[in-house]
Amino acid sequence: MEEIRGVLWLDGGPGAAARGEGRWRCVVLNPGEDGAWLDRAQSALWEMRKSCDWICVAAERIGAGVAAALAAQLPVERLALTGSRLYDRSGSRLRGQAARLERFARRNLALTVSEILLIGASDREIRGFTSLPGRGRLCAVDACGTDFLTAPWSRVCENNLLIPAKCV
Repeated sequence: MEEIRGVLWLDGGPGAAARGEGRWRCVVLNPGEDGAWLDRAQSALWEMRKSCDWICVAAERIGAGVAAALAAQLPVERLALTGSRLYDRSGSRLRGQAARLERFARRNLALTVSEILLIGASDREIRGFTSLPGRGRLCAVDACGTDFLTAPWSRVCENNLLIPAKCV
């Protein structure tokens, strides 16, 4: 029996749903105005667990804190972050709940047992993640391949910028 893989996109934007086409399931969750984004993400993850054997939580800039907080609390096989600023705090600051979740995620990221895929991360961001204890399952890539979110880890790491021979 084939493993069913799923992707939970947090603040995936308009292109996220298109990435869900193919042999895997995709759920897109946007922040909303109710201030309960983490609660809704937890509920969505548990719902996905009913039909998926393996789950990647993916997020772009503002959703990165929520995704990392979720991965620190609940079992997730892969955490994929695009443009995250958990450690590289340059650029515009988040406010309100998004800022609180980002701080929580930074403090608790060492508890994350999932594979971590950083997509298009700055050098500062990569250094922040590599300083975490036990980060043997960290991969940084310039851009996300068509199925990097659900591909086997060995295939994703073929493009890992953290391997000295791969650095450009």
